[in-house]
Amino acid sequence: MQKNRCVLFLVLAIGMSKGVSASPKQDSLQAMHKSGVGLILSSNGFGAELAHTVLKNGKLVFKLDGNYYNQNFTNKAARQNETDVLLNGFVKRGSIGVKLDYHPFRNSFKLSAGFSVLLNEVQYTSILRDSVELGNIKISPEEVGTLNYSYSLNPGPYFGIGFGRAIPEKRFGFSLDLGVFYTGISGLNVMGTNMYAGISNNQTLWPYYDFSYFSMPILPVASFGINYRLGKLK
Repeated sequence: MQKNRCVLFLVLAIGMSKGVSASPKQDSLQAMHKSGVGLILSSNGFGAELAHTVLKNGKLVFKLDGNYYNQNFTNKAARQNETDVLLNGFVKRGSIGVKLDYHPFRNSFKLSAGFSVLLNEVQYTSILRDSVELGNIKISPEEVGTLNYSYSLNPGPYFGIGFGRAIPEKRFGFSLDLGVFYTGISGLNVMGTNMYAGISNNQTLWPYYDFSYFSMPILPVASFGINYRLGKLK
């Protein structure tokens, strides 16, 4: 019995020694991969991101991000072809996507690439502010009709450069990104009702924005981030 106890004690001691010797290795493996979160303020909305290192040296970081902004308009006064009109509608900006940040040097400079579903959408209804008088005939804005505008962006790839790390070396950090989404030319849709029924996709009738903006195949984006590193520091 005493001999069996000695053998059992020896086996347990060997097992514990192996477990203790393996723990530093496990800790070092965990230290190779870090995660972080961030709050983002960009020209395409407000949002957040989640980041995780892909390479153990921290040069390649995977990010999942999303942002959103919505602005509604109700009876907003505007000028359309020298005519006073009222606009009702909304403008939405935003995106949901994935990106890879690559840090080629030891500093915070980075190259970024990814793909996003763009939430950008514009919808307006334009109606005359005042009635129209033709001789003795007075035509109300409702009788004249409305012009309906709609615009949205296709999903597209993202390419950019920046400074700052999504996973800071310290607990907190800042980041600045400049890039573009390639969306192709989606085009602006214009449809009319009543007396405007024959009008369709007339570029001169966009009342609030420069149409050339909507004919661009790219969407430039600038963003600023406040980043937080998760887990233990070195």
